[in-house]
Amino acid sequence: MFPLLISTRNILSFDNEMRTTLELAQTPRSRLARAWRDCCLIALLLFLGSCNSNPQPQQFVVRSGDTLKIGDRPFYFLGTNAYYLLEEAARGDTATVRALFATAKNLGMTVARTWGFFDSPDSLNPAVIQFRPGAFNERALRALDFVIHEAAINNIRLLIPLVNSWDDYGGMNQYARWRADYPSAETGQEIYS
Repeated sequence: MFPLLISTRNILSFDNEMRTTLELAQTPRSRLARAWRDCCLIALLLFLGSCNSNPQPQQFVVRSGDTLKIGDRPFYFLGTNAYYLLEEAARGDTATVRALFATAKNLGMTVARTWGFFDSPDSLNPAVIQFRPGAFNERALRALDFVIHEAAINNIRLLIPLVNSWDDYGGMNQYARWRADYPSAETGQEIYS
């Protein structure tokens, strides 16, 4: 997009100069000019806020036959598996998340796989996303948002599994245990059929 060329200090300096000039004459016309100036300043700030100096991937990677593609071009990548990023961010270790994405970017990686789930009845664990069916931990979801945001800043695409079949982080086995809590529900491997 557009690099940010105007600093906040310049905008505030401009604002103070305009305020001093407009306050010299407090007529209805000057109040209209002041309102117009304020609207223009707000519009400018909103425009600058929407300009992103870090272009982010806009298209999804799709499969065409045996080839991954973005648009009409084949997509080749170097990536990493960092399943633990949600947990690190939820526990407050955002530096690890930032460092991983910065290092991945510096190594030329463009893809990372990280878990987008953590299902457990442990409602005190800040990284658990779902602690009972339909009950979600906002802190963990915010941590996942942070991971997605940091990946975007570094132009790294994410592969985010939403469940697996291992006990760690809950997965399908946790869903089966929750389902067993309801007498009319199927349990165990029956959940897969």
